[in-house]
Amino acid sequence: MQDLFRPTLCRLLIAIAVSCIGFWLPQEIPLEWYPLNNPGDDILYLKLKCTSNALGEVRISYATAGEFSPVNVIRWPIAPTKRSYTYVFPLRDAPITALQLESLSHGGVISFDLMRICNRGDREIHRFSAADFTADQQAAVIPGPDGSWSIVAKPEAQNPVIRIALPAPLIPRDANRRNFSRCLLSTGYLTLMLTVVLLAALFATYQAPRRVELFRRIGFVVILAFLFALVANRGLIRNSCRYATFGLADLPSPPSRSSSHPGWEGIHLAEPSRSA
Repeated sequence: MQDLFRPTLCRLLIAIAVSCIGFWLPQEIPLEWYPLNNPGDDILYLKLKCTSNALGEVRISYATAGEFSPVNVIRWPIAPTKRSYTYVFPLRDAPITALQLESLSHGGVISFDLMRICNRGDREIHRFSAADFTADQQAAVIPGPDGSWSIVAKPEAQNPVIRIALPAPLIPRDANRRNFSRCLLSTGYLTLMLTVVLLAALFATYQAPRRVELFRRIGFVVILAFLFALVANRGLIRNSCRYATFGLADLPSPPSRSSSHPGWEGIHLAEPSRSA
C-alpha cells in the first residue's frame, strides 16, 4: 500500500492502455463540466410560434454530421390554445444536416405562425415556410394566411413524422473554437478534481522523507488524473473532432443562389431577411 503511487514504466503503460480502451467506449451524453462564460453571438437558436387544438408533446429531432441521436431531441408539451406561444431552443455547436418533427397524434392540429433559425443577437439566419415541411402518410401540411401553416394528423395517426428541409448543413460560425474551449475547460476542471482526490489518497498512504520521490509520485498522480479525465470527456472530445472534420467535402452541391450570413457557414438559398 505504501508503494501504491510509485511511478514505473509498467504502471504508466497499463494506465495508458486502460484509458485508450475506455476512450473508445460509447458515451451517449458527453460531460460538460465547465460552461463557457462568454460564448459570443454566433450560437444558433431555433425560434418558433405555434398553437394547438389538442394536448400532447411535440418533438423536433436534428441530425448532427448526418446522424440522428436520442440526445439531439427538442421536446415541449403543448395544450389547446388560440393564442400563439413563442418557444426558443438553443442548438448545438455542430453541423446540423437534417431536421424532423413528430407532431400530435389522433387528429391533432399544430399551427405555426413562425419558425426560424436566429443567432444569439436575434438576427435571422433562415426562415422556414410550409414548403419546407414534408409530411408522411399520417398527416398533411396545409398552408395558411400570412405565411402560416398547419400540420393536421389523421384520426388514426400515431406520432406522424414530418421532415423539415434545410438548404444546406447548418454550421454555426466559430463552433470549432467554442468546442475546443469546452474540451479544454472540461478536461482541465475534471483533471483538477481527480488530482485532489488522488493526492488525498497519496498523502494518506505515503510517507517519504525525500522530496524528489514525493514530487515524482505527485507527477504520476497528475498523469493518471489527466488520462481518466480524457476518458470521462471522451464523448465531448470525439464529437468535437468529428464536427471539426465536417468540411466542404461533406456539403451538398452549391445551389444557383447563395449568400452568407453571420452565424451560418453553410450554403443559404434565400436572400437576407429581416428579424421578426
